[in-house]
Amino acid sequence: MNKTDMIKNNIDINNRLSKLYDENTEVFLRLYEKHFHDKAPRINLFGIIDEEQYNAEESTLVILKETHGWDNEDYNEGILYRSWLRDISRDGFPEDHHIRKHPQMWYNLGRYILYCSQFLNNNNKNYNSILDEPYSELIKAIGKCAITNVNKVRGKSSAKSEYNAMAGEPVVQETICKEIEIINPKIILFCGTNKPQMFKQKQNQIALCVYHPGARISTNKLLDRIKQQL
Repeated sequence: MNKTDMIKNNIDINNRLSKLYDENTEVFLRLYEKHFHDKAPRINLFGIIDEEQYNAEESTLVILKETHGWDNEDYNEGILYRSWLRDISRDGFPEDHHIRKHPQMWYNLGRYILYCSQFLNNNNKNYNSILDEPYSELIKAIGKCAITNVNKVRGKSSAKSEYNAMAGEPVVQETICKEIEIINPKIILFCGTNKPQMFKQKQNQIALCVYHPGARISTNKLLDRIKQQL
């Protein structure tokens, strides 16, 4: 597939995801109010982070729990996860943003993506070269993946009982399964989340349960968790 067709395909995938989210917005907001006792004007937007970088032949889908710090003002101003993270992957961390104070999660996420890409390209399980990658390259790597959250509204500083209740709702698990179907990645990383019960792995599709990239453990241990499963 040439570059132009690749970008068109990526745009189509993100458009299909946006339609899926639109169709499920009301039920997600009702469930969020039920479990979090809070209201939000909309759900967030996930999918392929950078449509110009994502390559379906070495694609990874990262499944996280929930975002923290997405307030109603962000939503009303049209600040959404997909474009926000795309800009970071291209331009680095924004000035005067809390993400600069806690960058390790994003560096680790970049390492995850690079490791999966390396494996898909040459079946190499040696991650030593990734440990030496400069931070700027780790951030750029985020643009090569697709990302979604189980809870698509917002969460707290750490996932607790509210998240667990939300994650157990059938429509939430069904939506994850539909996202997987639409994106059709080569590798799926369940980052600190359990595999949805309804998830059925396709032939040649690799699903891994790994540490959350923000976990306070060594980089070697984070990557070892992937290496042990490949």
